[in-house]
Amino acid sequence: MIGVEADGRTPAPNQFTAVEVVAAKGPVGNEVIGGGSPAATNLLSGNKSCMNGDCKGFGIDVESGAGTLIERNLIGTTASGQAKLANTTGVVLLSAGNRLGGGTLAAGNIISGSFGDAVLLGASGTVTGNLIGTNATGKAALRNRGHGIDAQSAVVVIRNNVISANGDTGVVLFGGDTVQGNTVGTDATGTVAFGNRIDGIGSRSDNLKGSGFCQQALNTDGSDNLIGGTAAGDGNLISRNAGDGVDLVASNRNVIAGNRVGTNGAGTGALCSSSPPGPNDYTGCPVIATATTTKVTGHACANCLVEVYLAEAGPGDQGHEEGAALLATTTAAADGTSTAASAPDSSALRHW
Repeated sequence: MIGVEADGRTPAPNQFTAVEVVAAKGPVGNEVIGGGSPAATNLLSGNKSCMNGDCKGFGIDVESGAGTLIERNLIGTTASGQAKLANTTGVVLLSAGNRLGGGTLAAGNIISGSFGDAVLLGASGTVTGNLIGTNATGKAALRNRGHGIDAQSAVVVIRNNVISANGDTGVVLFGGDTVQGNTVGTDATGTVAFGNRIDGIGSRSDNLKGSGFCQQALNTDGSDNLIGGTAAGDGNLISRNAGDGVDLVASNRNVIAGNRVGTNGAGTGALCSSSPPGPNDYTGCPVIATATTTKVTGHACANCLVEVYLAEAGPGDQGHEEGAALLATTTAAADGTSTAASAPDSSALRHW
């Protein structure tokens, strides 16, 4: 336990960093922080020192060397992994070729509760299999106040993480980065909304709607990113974020493929929202009032396009069912009421 009293709950902060890898006194590289078994877990929390509003203190700071592996640590939580015990920034990786996480959630780190960003990368590296913004089970939110992952370098690989409930954009890309197999904006099961408070995934070309550590020093168009892919497991689940799912304004040559955006983890239904945090200005699911063989009436958001689909039940669809075939379209009135004509089969029109 570093930065925490023996009870695992009371902060005993170091002024700057719990664990630092730096070549000030000799060569470094291939360090292991944590390990492959639960017994190797470190508790690296509570490292925050503030003066006149300026806060410092990292859970882990890797400034030199390559090949460092960081896995199975609790960073920014109590020993139980169920409550916050904030570092200013969870993990900072400033040298290239290091790996944060063991590839699966069972072997990854919990990086939550940070005063600023959870993870900041200033060089190429890999972030894989971590819970970022949740508790140790992935089923409750422990918000980082800044970004989930702030990539300030190209050739960053972000894979198989849960990145949710953060106070800014979930993932910020520098350009030339890869994001695959992540859950962004829900719990680890993909069925409960833990939206990030800005966008799910964004780039530096979007002028960073929120704020983060050292971002003012960067100038990039945020292009050439790969988000998702065509192979099994490459697609991301990106849902229930308060802003856009993916926002790459003025960014070019990006590939966005194979993702589920706005749905549950199974892709069988929308994750709707009627109160913050949620997508599309917290727009709730539309409701059908009446349905006949010639007309469907209901209520939706004001002036929104309404599409009526043949409903087909699917597992995990939260009772909304999945649109199998488009039957009719209309535009809701200013008060949200809507009428769609020429729907041929009222027996199928249970949800839209």
